[in-house]
Amino acid sequence: MDREQAKQQIKQGIPCTDYLEKSKSYSAHNQTGYCCPSCSSGHGQNGTGAVKYYPETNTWYCHACEKGGDVIDAYQLQAGCDYNTALSLLAADIGITIDSRPTAAQDFADDRTERRQNAENRQKDKYPNAETKAPQIVDFTAYYKACAGRIDDPAAASYLQARGISIDTAHRVNLGYDPQADPAGAPGAMADEYKAHPTPRIIAPCTKDFYIARSIDPNTPAAFKAPNPKGTHTQLFNAASLYGGADHVFICEGIFDALSFLEAGHAAIATNGKGNGKLLLKQLQERPTAAALVIVPDNDDDPKTAEKTKQQAAELNNQLQAMNLQSIVYNVAGTYHDANDALQQDRAAFEAAIEAAIHELNRNDITDFLDKITTEAYKPYRTGLNFFDEMLSGGIIQQSLLLLMAAPGAGKTTLAQQLAETMARNKKPVIYFNFEMSREQMLAKAISAKLYHAGGSKTAMQILQGYNWTAEERAQIERVIADYQRDNYPYIKYNPAGTSSELNDLLSYLTAIGEAAKAKGEPAPAAVIDYLHLIKSRDGLDTQELIKQAVTGLKQYAVNYGTFVIGIIATNRASNKGGKLTMESGRDSSNLEYTADYQISLNYNEIDNGNIKPDNVEKIAELQQAERRAMILRVLKSRFSQPGKSAQIMFDAAHNIFYGTCDEFIPSAGFTLDDNAPAFDDDDDQTIMTI
Repeated sequence: MDREQAKQQIKQGIPCTDYLEKSKSYSAHNQTGYCCPSCSSGHGQNGTGAVKYYPETNTWYCHACEKGGDVIDAYQLQAGCDYNTALSLLAADIGITIDSRPTAAQDFADDRTERRQNAENRQKDKYPNAETKAPQIVDFTAYYKACAGRIDDPAAASYLQARGISIDTAHRVNLGYDPQADPAGAPGAMADEYKAHPTPRIIAPCTKDFYIARSIDPNTPAAFKAPNPKGTHTQLFNAASLYGGADHVFICEGIFDALSFLEAGHAAIATNGKGNGKLLLKQLQERPTAAALVIVPDNDDDPKTAEKTKQQAAELNNQLQAMNLQSIVYNVAGTYHDANDALQQDRAAFEAAIEAAIHELNRNDITDFLDKITTEAYKPYRTGLNFFDEMLSGGIIQQSLLLLMAAPGAGKTTLAQQLAETMARNKKPVIYFNFEMSREQMLAKAISAKLYHAGGSKTAMQILQGYNWTAEERAQIERVIADYQRDNYPYIKYNPAGTSSELNDLLSYLTAIGEAAKAKGEPAPAAVIDYLHLIKSRDGLDTQELIKQAVTGLKQYAVNYGTFVIGIIATNRASNKGGKLTMESGRDSSNLEYTADYQISLNYNEIDNGNIKPDNVEKIAELQQAERRAMILRVLKSRFSQPGKSAQIMFDAAHNIFYGTCDEFIPSAGFTLDDNAPAFDDDDDQTIMTI
């Protein structure tokens, strides 16, 4: 008799109640109160069975676990065997013989009497006080052995190769092959639509009572491509990797994802489904691992599913860390759907992503430090103002706070603006906050300096008086402004709209700008604060506390976003009368000294070298009113180089320009900045700020 005929005769000839146990709540009137062979409902203290029997169809259904089936399903669960074995044994009960079918399942079928005796013994051990039988778990060990012997079959080998998995890897985890596997015949599969779909499948053992069967037949209906055969509960695949001495183990959803990591030479397990992290947690609670863990979620196409997957991975990571285990979540698949897809599409990129994940897993303060110092993260940034860069041994170190100190009228705003404009010309984004001058006044100073480089001569005040320009002057200035708009303006903003000198507003704005730059993968703008003592507080802070919070917040902006801040500070009254400037010359200097990475003084050369004494008021006044003034810059403090270096420079106050003696713009020599000064463009970024 063929298989289908046998099934029908069994269903018609043997009632399900022969293999359904009555519970204490059994009711003959409505055929309810049977014990469930799947979830054991009815074996509890109250004996309330949730199974109902339907005589008209000879089927049963459990309202507790929502499982049900026919007499064959009931028998296989009670006896602890697979569906095919149950079918054969029941056929023997009613004296029919099923035509033989060469399946691997037959390789582990035991004698009926022995199987039933084993089931009864296990039932007695687990339910010593119960009068009824408990559902049992089948042992697939013999089946695995039979399937493993077929893994070299050309059909299996070809399928594995197409998915990037070698036979050697398959052997390492005891993969098998069943040319006519019927996963619906295993315990746990009970709906009729899942019956009798034999198809060639890769068999992946997880435990002795649970395996995954992956169809290799592209014509198999989609519903049967998914891992379907089960023991009683889902189990982890390759859990032994957790205890094999590996430094790290990758945690995947699917078996072929785990196989992909094994193929690449790394330990991996599969949870066999989304949301199965609880299986891993249970395993590790019972037996902790010394390995660090990398959770590798799939990249699902559906946004809702993808978000849920992301949340589940994050939750699992938190739970693992709460168990004092080292773990991270890492997208090793990159732009591909999952790890196996990545292996197939670009193995080199997949292996590189694995190394990146391991590196991330092992990150700590020291590895982070090594990562940064082996890149250009701390390479001094050359502003392009050469006398300034050389004085700082090459430029400003990122994550720094630099303070520029000078007496009133010494040109500290002009120097800070020249630094900012030079950086902007070299495409370094800069935000300039001036709390004394308007945006128009600052732009006028910038255009005045650029016009002078181009051979013209207008003070900032004359730039603001466009109504007095001649036609020739207008044409020249408009050309300069057009050049400025092209070269400088995209990278520098003065007093951006919505900002103020209030401390909280200032720091909030910088944080928002820094986060926006980070999200785009762009460099955060450098910031110039002109000047620190004009920052206000609506919280009523006293001057010292306000300065302390200001410099701390500005320094944090530089550190968090990998940039730097230039702050202008005023000198105290004693220093304003003349003499060499020291670190103590700044107003409220204590907080500034401790927080700043650089402190630089700008002073008149004649006052600095002592040729003009502090009490010589007339001489000092002459210096302050001269069109060109000999000045000196000096490094009073530097965390990164030897302090004390200085630069002799000239200040052209009328045209808002500082220049040195080497390669900067020197009016008397007839050079122009564009012809003579190198454009130090260490930052190749083409970022245009949006503020």
